[in-house]
Amino acid sequence: EEAVTYFQNRLTTTWNEQLTSHAMSMFFKDNAFYNLKNLDRRITDCDRRLTEEISDLSTNLTSIWAQAVQPVVDIAWFSYRIKSLLGPKDITTLYSYFAACVLVSQMAMPNHEKLNTKEKQLESRFR
Repeated sequence: EEAVTYFQNRLTTTWNEQLTSHAMSMFFKDNAFYNLKNLDRRITDCDRRLTEEISDLSTNLTSIWAQAVQPVVDIAWFSYRIKSLLGPKDITTLYSYFAACVLVSQMAMPNHEKLNTKEKQLESRFR
């Protein structure tokens, strides 16, 4: 848990630094900052807005990325541990069981898209 938090904070900092560097290089190119700050006064605090939004973007992207990668890492780690405890034959049996359960549940579940379409058609006829 602490290692994940550490790497997430490190990734946030790295992305924040790289995005800020890229944005600043674009911001100072062709006097864009000067023109925005002094000539076009619609945005009064453009530099502060840019840094805050980049910081928020870095934090949100890191959070999304961590939530997407964490299950894959967990499955790989638990598979390795189960394989080391039970052996390769038992892990194959376990994953075959999981695959069979997924197939049975997919066959047993109704097609919700088709049911929603039919519901909309029936409601439109009723009105």
